Amino acid sequence: MPKTRIEATQSVIELLNAAETRVDDAFSSVASFNAFLPSARQQAHVAAEVGQEALEHAAEAMQHLLRARAAMVASHKALAVVKSDLGLDTVNFGGLGGKPKTAHVPALQAVRAA
Repeated sequence: MPKTRIEATQSVIELLNAAETRVDDAFSSVASFNAFLPSARQQAHVAAEVGQEALEHAAEAMQHLLRARAAMVASHKALAVVKSDLGLDTVNFGGLGGKPKTAHVPALQAVRAA
């Protein structure tokens, strides 16, 4: 296998993972902003109508980011196929391998049991 193909694939994986992280970070930031807007309105002691349009636009931004996240997940899956097509199934790049679809989180086990 030409070393340049492996190096190129590694670069793609690194950039993909960075992009996925940044989309998640943006989604989290907008979600925090959206969660704070109603509290800010209450703290300011103003009517519910104040800032409603801004909240709607921010919620719309979250929907766009959710679609961007879904597109990155689809891109990730498509690149896994490309990796296979290139015969790189046996090469571990640390980004396209099998990650669990669900994580074992002890705190959630108690919730599930309830």
